[in-house]
Amino acid sequence: MFLSSVMVGAKLSYPTLLKCLRAYQSLDIGPCTAMPYSFVVPEASELFPGEAHGVKLGNVISRIRTRGDYMKDEEQRKELEAFGFKP
Repeated sequence: MFLSSVMVGAKLSYPTLLKCLRAYQSLDIGPCTAMPYSFVVPEASELFPGEAHGVKLGNVISRIRTRGDYMKDEEQRKELEAFGFKP
């Protein structure tokens, strides 16, 4: 029996989220704000932090865009705005 290791709806710590955003940016495939909903952090990636491997990062990004997750704290909001997110 195969069990998926994809973590759906995982809540990343804010420092881990920032590392993931920087890693995604380094892939040079588009802005973090336009990350596909289906994007999952690769299991064997050295670019992304280990605690994020298997996380549906596109889902996390969607929640930032639609619900304002991680945007409540003023400093975090400013950092996320620097990545192109809108409050």
